[in-house]
Amino acid sequence: METLIEALERIMNWLREHQPDYAASFLPGLKYSEIQAAETELGFKLPPEIYELYQWRNGTEEDAKAVCFPTMQFLPLSTAMECSQGWNGYILEEKTIIEDSKWYETSPLFIFLEDNCDSCGIPIVDYQIEKSPVVVLGEGEMPHIFYTSLTDMMLTLAECYETNAYYLDKDGYIEEDECKAAVALRKYNSDINKTAVSIFQSILLEPLDFSTLDYSNSKLLGQVAEVTTVISRFKDPRSVDVLLEALQISSQAKGLGRDGVCSWVIKALGEMSDVRVLQPLTNALQDDSSFVRKEAQEALSKFRYNMG
Repeated sequence: METLIEALERIMNWLREHQPDYAASFLPGLKYSEIQAAETELGFKLPPEIYELYQWRNGTEEDAKAVCFPTMQFLPLSTAMECSQGWNGYILEEKTIIEDSKWYETSPLFIFLEDNCDSCGIPIVDYQIEKSPVVVLGEGEMPHIFYTSLTDMMLTLAECYETNAYYLDKDGYIEEDECKAAVALRKYNSDINKTAVSIFQSILLEPLDFSTLDYSNSKLLGQVAEVTTVISRFKDPRSVDVLLEALQISSQAKGLGRDGVCSWVIKALGEMSDVRVLQPLTNALQDDSSFVRKEAQEALSKFRYNMG
């Protein structure tokens, strides 16, 4: 099995060839004892993968000319500590009033990647779990799982660089071919996709009553939005049948929330590079709801772009 360090070296090899200035901005790795001292200050035990990561390199210089992983700065340990302590203090105050939260949403985090809007971190929990997932924390949002582990994340990114799923545009910025990237995502993080599809299927098994569904605050709509966003990211062809079934069910429903469910499903279908979605999306252009028709038009544009 390929290790975290091997995956990181594959990424570094790509950077040395394509972004040598950025590759040179990585700081030397830390000693085990230095990371252990930071762990003591943080007050939580850090996962072994974090020890490996920071023994490999201690982040990048603050004024690095480019970014990686793929668009965030790899934070030096001292900066990562500050970011982590800020989040952990906030969640400690708020966790008692956050209803229906998932374990990783209210867990302390070790945040090691950051840009102007988003952060990436690993939940640091007292109990043992098989893998510590990597979560993304958007501005004003709760964390959601993005990779099944730090090793799986770096294996995904390494493959994305090597297969041109990540590539440099004419101005030297990293761009993403979402369809190619989805192949690597499915290869190394399949459990995330499987869980989303399973939850969506369980939703479809329940009778959907839209008669009193409020688009702005429905728990059901939140679940649909969450799982279809994951399905969209992974673009698994096996998810198409589930989405098509959901579109058929929701299209025939009545009530306030019907348009919201239809729109999230249509958005996900537009991300699938599968000719089976073309006719249902075209049919949705005739929907009674202008909201659904607009979403169908945008989904068709996205589908055609993905199909080339």
